Amino acid sequence: MAVAELDWRRYGVAARLLVEVRGVWPGEAVPAETLLATLGEKTGRQWDYAWAEAI
Repeated sequence: MAVAELDWRRYGVAARLLVEVRGVWPGEAVPAETLLATLGEKTGRQWDYAWAEAI
């Protein structure tokens, strides 16, 4: 099974490019659909989001 096919339930990330936003707790906020759509249009790739906690 490919990493992209795994169900991480938005708490695991495997990516070529990440946009990190700090100061937001996991599950506290989600990006607007317009942001994800704009990133997709500019890069030619589908964007999604996940949460990760720094240790």
